[in-house]
Amino acid sequence: MTGISEADILETQDRVTQCISDLFLAEAEAETLQHDTDLMGVLDSLQVLRLVIELESLFAIKVGDTDLTVDNLGSVTKITAFIHRKRGAAGRLAEALAHGR
Repeated sequence: MTGISEADILETQDRVTQCISDLFLAEAEAETLQHDTDLMGVLDSLQVLRLVIELESLFAIKVGDTDLTVDNLGSVTKITAFIHRKRGAAGRLAEALAHGR
């Protein structure tokens, strides 16, 4: 994740963790959620889709059907990396469009 500060990564992880905790977990479960917790063992498929909708809103990204994978959504750490890849790709596209490429 080049060009992204550690502070940005930590802030994103915290926002994702808070989102999951607030929407889907009881207080005791939220306290045990780690950045590497397997979310596929914690959330059901409907909750994953609700999470995707929330992530799109919170981080101004678009999650496509092909993005719905364990590699992208399997843990807070994976979601954080996915969000930064999506935001980086969107930024590069906007810059290319602005420069007429």
